[in-house]
Amino acid sequence: MKKLNLNDVCLYVEHNIETFHKKRIQSLDSLRLSQVLKRKNPYLFKAKYVLTAEQIVKNFFAQNKPSGFSINQTGNSTEGSQYAIGTLTTAKGKFRVYFLVKKSLITQLQFEQE
Repeated sequence: MKKLNLNDVCLYVEHNIETFHKKRIQSLDSLRLSQVLKRKNPYLFKAKYVLTAEQIVKNFFAQNKPSGFSINQTGNSTEGSQYAIGTLTTAKGKFRVYFLVKKSLITQLQFEQE
């Protein structure tokens, strides 16, 4: 592999940086929220007309059929809440699950695809 010449790289960047930024700005100008939501967070986009947390969770599980779940860690917070972190296995992959329970109610529930 040919060794890079730092001066050549600097000249290339100086020559092309304006074009690069113009293209990025054009891309941002044409950006639409609906396109971003489709690409970045399909669960949020599909649940945008859902009104309750229960419906959002049902929607998530309808799209991600569970085949297994295991608890990886549990603990207590200084405020008296309990938490657990686990791994949910679905047909679409694995999700890290975090939930926080306070006074026998789930106050926080997060799904993060691994």
